[in-house]
Amino acid sequence: MSHKHIIIDETRCKGCGLCTIACAHELVSLSDTPNSQGFTVAVFSDSGKCSGCALCAEMCPDVAIVVFKQKQISEPHPQESCSTFSPQSAADYISAESGGKI
Repeated sequence: MSHKHIIIDETRCKGCGLCTIACAHELVSLSDTPNSQGFTVAVFSDSGKCSGCALCAEMCPDVAIVVFKQKQISEPHPQESCSTFSPQSAADYISAESGGKI
């Protein structure tokens, strides 16, 4: 299961609305309240329908949108503990995966 969502930086957004047009699921809209700079900024309504397509971020001329495509991480197996790894074991793993080349 994954949770895809976006975060809009209100300090960068100038309210052009291009992201609202780009979102096929209509999850991005313009706020009724202006930000500290006087712009009516974009807001994201997280309804679980975000596909993570990133079209909104690609359309944003102010680079105000970050897209997250998180996968739900399961609990580690009891025998698999981060405390059992060391820098050397990590180097050994990388070396084995890369055919002996780090």
